[in-house]
Amino acid sequence: MDYKTAKDFAKYRLSKAEETLNTAETIAKELKDYTSANNRAYYAIFYAIRAVLALEQIDFKRHKDVIAYFNQKYIKTEIFPRKIGRKIAQAQRIREDSDYDDNFIKDYSETKNQIETAEELIKLVQENPKLPLVFMMNNDEVAGDYGCTVMEDFRAYKSEIYKYERWGDLVFSDDRKEVEEYYM
Repeated sequence: MDYKTAKDFAKYRLSKAEETLNTAETIAKELKDYTSANNRAYYAIFYAIRAVLALEQIDFKRHKDVIAYFNQKYIKTEIFPRKIGRKIAQAQRIREDSDYDDNFIKDYSETKNQIETAEELIKLVQENPKLPLVFMMNNDEVAGDYGCTVMEDFRAYKSEIYKYERWGDLVFSDDRKEVEEYYM
């Protein structure tokens, strides 16, 4: 998928979190499959966290790295309350136990807590005014330059953009190898 801004990508990820939460609720209430519902509720939480990271244009391959970064950057600094950090850790443990421990007793009350944690986190993400705002600025005077400002802690960087034309389309990227691989 092509997203014009980091905010668009974050919105996509947050909508994925909401869809997954709805699936968890349906599985728990209608099918009474608490293992699957615990899994889906955890993934709703995970997708909500990744929505926050999308605002910074940061991602990780492993779950533990996503959670660790979120805890360091957003829980420890109290952008999100510490209480939700503890709930996320508990949700991760429940999901792992539910998926991998054959002796784990799954019941509706535990699943309900998973679902409530997912609902709470999604709401916090939607309403948090402290999340970073990312602005992309085009420098018309100097072709090939752009700037990005993250207003949360006033970081700023400037990078070179490579511009290529192929079949009448202009291609812009800050990854020269990617542009050469796909468009040259």
